[in-house]
Amino acid sequence: MKRSYWLVILAVLLLASTACNLATRMAQPTEPAAPPVQPQEPEPVNPVEEQPVEPAPTNSPSIQPTNTIPPPTPTTEVNPFAPSGFLTMAGDFSSLTVYDAQGQPVGLIQTPGLNPGGYAGGIVHVAGGAPNGNINVPVIYHAFDDSTKIKQNNNGQISDLITGVEVTYMRGAPGQSAFAYVTTDWINDALVSKVYIRTVQGGGAAPFWERNDPQIYAIIPLAVQAANDEPQGVWYSLMPFGIGGDIVFPPHKGLYYLNLVGGGSENLYLTDDFNPVGISPDLTWVAYAAADNGFVDGENSRLTLYNLYTTVGIDIPINPASNRGAGYAVFSPDNQHVAWMEGAGWLMAEVPDFHSKVVIANIDGVIITGIRDDILAGFTGDPSAYMIQPMGWLDNETLIVEVRGDDWGNTSLVKVRFDGSGIEYLAPGRFAGFIYP
Repeated sequence: MKRSYWLVILAVLLLASTACNLATRMAQPTEPAAPPVQPQEPEPVNPVEEQPVEPAPTNSPSIQPTNTIPPPTPTTEVNPFAPSGFLTMAGDFSSLTVYDAQGQPVGLIQTPGLNPGGYAGGIVHVAGGAPNGNINVPVIYHAFDDSTKIKQNNNGQISDLITGVEVTYMRGAPGQSAFAYVTTDWINDALVSKVYIRTVQGGGAAPFWERNDPQIYAIIPLAVQAANDEPQGVWYSLMPFGIGGDIVFPPHKGLYYLNLVGGGSENLYLTDDFNPVGISPDLTWVAYAAADNGFVDGENSRLTLYNLYTTVGIDIPINPASNRGAGYAVFSPDNQHVAWMEGAGWLMAEVPDFHSKVVIANIDGVIITGIRDDILAGFTGDPSAYMIQPMGWLDNETLIVEVRGDDWGNTSLVKVRFDGSGIEYLAPGRFAGFIYP
């Protein structure tokens, strides 16, 4: 029996040419209004209880690859550049607002049936390059109207791209046509995940990989590796399917790579005791935390940055007050900085007391700054916001952070420099992904 409709998403969800170039596809947007009052930017100083702790550099003792097969050779086709813009969801989620790299709105893309509750970072994919925010390529998105499927907007024409199956998750290769999607089904009390890999133009009619899991863990695609629009592999993890509760970070367990080259194979790079909480744009670094069946151990006081190629990593201390752990790590395009979210308290307590902060460190594991939720909330017009999640880097020094409280309709984006300075309101709505040249 199909169970996709009962999927409970476990994370805060986040998850593009001017009108003259996209007359049939994009309508010129109105300039979004900034909050009525812009607060004075605070000095980027951490409170006393959150002063950075210098980690001791170490060849990470936490993990070594479980497979002697090295990862695939990185290619320059895998997003070695900064984004050329970004997308947001707002209103009734039937369209996306496109922004250029300077944060100026340049158009709208219609997305009827868009599933705003889809897996963070995997609901929209711009299937090609978009220099200066000018999108002249298909945009595909996870839809949830009469069924869970994948639709596309191609020059203003909306059509179904993937039908006949219950699509659960999807993920695309940044700036390329290649993407992967996963379907889930129940067979004999076991959850069956099937992975399909293809391009917008076609291919992938049959599943490339299948997993039969009696413990009901589903395959979650984390990144697609491609070259010249041809898919070469999929990095994925496992996540329990259809559960809910007071969960802050998606409970991923293990890190796997499906190698599409040379007949296809599956390799394991992190065991089930670890949750991969972020992969660098060039797919060479992974951030992970200790986990129990995928759930981040809030009592574990470190986050580890691990290089898949050198097998060297660094453990970074987490503030002891962050009793919900750390996650949502994002690496800068040049791999020199990494930001993540830490959480404390409970979302579903009788009197909710959850709060979050964004921490930024350099690639050597030295913490540069920590920014509390109340600081960023003051820049959005919603001082009650308590959930601040780093979404990615607009350039090597500028981080985008999503800020919200209980009202998801009142979500905003702010930007901040790597050292905690330069905080500014950026755009209204929820983050839907980056676009690339």
